[in-house]
Amino acid sequence: MIDNVVLLISGIVRHRDLDDLLERCHPLGKFKGIGGLVVCSNIDDLYNIILVDTPLGPLFKQCFTVRSLDEMNPEIIRLILYRQYFKLFYEFCLQLGGETAHHMKEILEFEADRRSIIMTLNSFQAPILFDDKEILYPTIGKLYPEGIQKLVMAQNEADVERVIESYDIYRDLWHKVTLNTSLEDVFYQKCAEIFVEEFAHFFNFGVFYSWMNLFDQEIRNIQWIAECIYQEKRDRSNSYIRIRKD
Repeated sequence: MIDNVVLLISGIVRHRDLDDLLERCHPLGKFKGIGGLVVCSNIDDLYNIILVDTPLGPLFKQCFTVRSLDEMNPEIIRLILYRQYFKLFYEFCLQLGGETAHHMKEILEFEADRRSIIMTLNSFQAPILFDDKEILYPTIGKLYPEGIQKLVMAQNEADVERVIESYDIYRDLWHKVTLNTSLEDVFYQKCAEIFVEEFAHFFNFGVFYSWMNLFDQEIRNIQWIAECIYQEKRDRSNSYIRIRKD
């Protein structure tokens, strides 16, 4: 739903055809009233007519005003929404208690840290033009808060490496990067391993979350293979395949 809404906001700002945007929305993220977007001509209409009555309404209310939505880059909106989503989902999992809380805590903290590190590295290529970058980072994870504060101040990859040197798991992953394998690839591989390992644990809902993410990765694998075939670069297809959902 977050990705769909950000796609629609981006389209409205750029005066794109809304029917085309609706066709590109992820089926799982469609919600009641999304078809009414055809009557929206600006961000104010989008918020007051559509978003306010959706599950995302409270998130938007906590994070934005209509005016700030109209002025912000859609990617900044996405990052802020995901930050709040991770926080609420994390708290929900902890409230469930038991094995679910234990396993989902580890999974979500790793995902949050992965996002923080990759976001920082990407910002060196495309600087984030925002006054307070820290509010774009997740407020959960092993890096929060001290590591996040240092990542916000990082100016290059060497600074990022110094930050994660204090965290064994991330230091080891950093050292697995090669000329043909990016840190993002390494992180995806580790995520897949964590999700696969979750199937060995019983009596917790983390297995459903893991299955969903593995299935999503399988879709990305198929898309990558198709793209390699289309570009007549079949030899590259195995370089991306990170997991098999057997």
